[in-house]
Amino acid sequence: MSPSGLAKPLAALSALALSVLSLPAVARAQELRIALSEEVSTADPQRDNLRSHNSFSRHAFEPLVERDARLQPVPRLATAWRMLDDRRWEFTLRSGVTFHDGSAFTARDVLYSLCRVRVLPGGAVPFKGSLRGVEEVTAPDPGTIVVRTHDPDPGIPSGLGQIAIVRAPAGAEPVFHPEGCTGAAWAPQERFDDGSEAVGTGPFRLASFQRDGVSRFVRNDAYWGVRPAWSAVSIRTIADEVARIRSVIAGESDIIDRVAVETLDFLKSWPSVRVVQAESALLWYMQVDQEREPPPYIAGTNGRNPFKDHRVREALSLAISRPALAERVLGGFGAAAGQMVPPGLVGHDPTLPLPDHDPEKARRLLAEAGYPDGFEVRFLGLGSRRALIEALEQMLGAIGLRVTVDGAVGKAYAERRASREFGVLISGWATTSGELGQPLRDVLMTHDRAGGTGTVNFGRYANRALDGLAVEALGTVDRDAREERLRTAARLIAEDVAIIPLFFDPLLWAMRHDLEITQRMDFFTVATDVRPRP
Repeated sequence: MSPSGLAKPLAALSALALSVLSLPAVARAQELRIALSEEVSTADPQRDNLRSHNSFSRHAFEPLVERDARLQPVPRLATAWRMLDDRRWEFTLRSGVTFHDGSAFTARDVLYSLCRVRVLPGGAVPFKGSLRGVEEVTAPDPGTIVVRTHDPDPGIPSGLGQIAIVRAPAGAEPVFHPEGCTGAAWAPQERFDDGSEAVGTGPFRLASFQRDGVSRFVRNDAYWGVRPAWSAVSIRTIADEVARIRSVIAGESDIIDRVAVETLDFLKSWPSVRVVQAESALLWYMQVDQEREPPPYIAGTNGRNPFKDHRVREALSLAISRPALAERVLGGFGAAAGQMVPPGLVGHDPTLPLPDHDPEKARRLLAEAGYPDGFEVRFLGLGSRRALIEALEQMLGAIGLRVTVDGAVGKAYAERRASREFGVLISGWATTSGELGQPLRDVLMTHDRAGGTGTVNFGRYANRALDGLAVEALGTVDRDAREERLRTAARLIAEDVAIIPLFFDPLLWAMRHDLEITQRMDFFTVATDVRPRP
């Protein structure tokens, strides 16, 4: 919803009775009520690698390796890991851990979980990409697993951190080998979807799952780790932004995610509500069609694809004032971006300046490239980011581009992006691995379906030098050497204007005034991160 679209509903909310401000915290202290902005369509923790699903499943399930608030790997169900050689990783499993049904956690459960992810069909965003490059997984003993990869892969601990460990059924003896997985019968998918098989090791146990209602967790009193502050947690989806805000100011929800920047002043006017901001690694950027000729969504270029010319890509970048864009779209929150990952993540190069804003030079470069009068181009962007699209349309119009906008939403946006119905794509990418390697492989390397690279390189950017550098960096085990190669890649990406970074979105939560939250960069909202303020 646009800022103007929010104004009237927010004004109506102001008429709520002030009595909602004084609901006693003591009466609510034992159960935390979370309202998420996106649907949780399944209780299966391995089906969809989506923000809402991950937030939900992290209450009951755990990975081998967790990511901390800064996206760095920390022990969870594995207490330690090491490389045995260039292609083998050994993980030591935590002893004394039990599942919610009382059964012991062992290497058999890890093998079953990794095998299930490998064979699980469908899913909007499957987890099996986390196993890309894994050739074999073995269990020398019940407390150890060894992961063997096709090539050296220092990202294995981070990749396994995406996969929740589920309980292996009785009698299952899974074998994860190069040809596939054998030795296990998979429980019916509907039992995972409805929560019947939601048996994890996490701090909470799933008591009930309602796709269109309120799902409830209760505290796992046998949990191996730190005892949660809450005896129970309820989670529901409230997709409508105004309804979600109403729920927190009326005391019907204790915490909500995805708070819009336009609502901050309104929310801060309520003493019962506290707003918390965190840095994020969610980059909004532009990809341009650099492959098709004649380009189907560009006109006025005599059949040429202008974005194959470095000068034209540079002109687009110069047309954009990133600080002004962040101020206009984010209200001063978030941060202007010139790189794929923000400061603090591995591969960010602190020597790279923010790209210049120079419309005059941009127009000169367009003229040099043969487009003194600009050209027509079709934008594809999320309709929910209308303010961003309008700002870019204005800035690029100032250098002569005549933009038509397709502001699709949801499934329509995803389908048009996949079928490449654009000349310029406005998209977002969240780096959850803590380093540049992940987006380098998925967003910027040459699109190769068989090789698993460039999976979201919809503009079909291709640079053999960058591909070679990426392969080298992704296979480098030494952390310092890996980081230097990733920074070299960051410089090449900037020099070639492979993409056009815009800004990093802020993460914003609204919650009861007497709560606080650990501010994470991975977009998860989990009850273990929320606690009463001292």
